[in-house]
Amino acid sequence: MAETERENVHEAALEGLDAAARKGKHAARPPAITDEMLHTVLRRRAVGESVEAIRSGLIIGTGQCKG
Repeated sequence: MAETERENVHEAALEGLDAAARKGKHAARPPAITDEMLHTVLRRRAVGESVEAIRSGLIIGTGQCKG
């Protein structure tokens, strides 16, 4: 009986993910580093700035490394 319940919950979860995907929503974490931040980091690194100097200037807005 428990196995059947687990299968039902799993199927319901998959159906929910499919429904969300059809609406254009995806169950994933947002990226911690935006495209703009990546561009800035790569530009600063290209001109010879150290990784430590770049790191100290980054402010990550989401996730465990927020701040």
